[in-house]
Amino acid sequence: MLNISPFSFGLIIQQVFDNDSIYNPEVLDITEQALHSRFQEGVRNVASVCLQIGYPTVASVPHSIINGYKRVLESVETEYTFPLAENVKAFLADLMWENCLYSVNHILIER
Repeated sequence: MLNISPFSFGLIIQQVFDNDSIYNPEVLDITEQALHSRFQEGVRNVASVCLQIGYPTVASVPHSIINGYKRVLESVETEYTFPLAENVKAFLADLMWENCLYSVNHILIER
């Protein structure tokens, strides 16, 4: 019919030229693990930028919540306060008072 038969063709890369630089052909040997680690590095960079500027993303929200929780706990031990910290301080004071009463009752019952 057309007298076309299949064939294969291959190249052996000797050098790679990019942006006025010459590299060995090994730079093209990219593994799945290398791609995965570079992707994770990019996600970490995006998460840190979003965390610093206060822009919520899937990657930065868990860190934002943890940092907020740490700030509330830090405010319990310091003079610095804000409305949520006041609620936590009141809750902890009530909890400590209940534990104190429980301990006293427990001691009195044992004697």
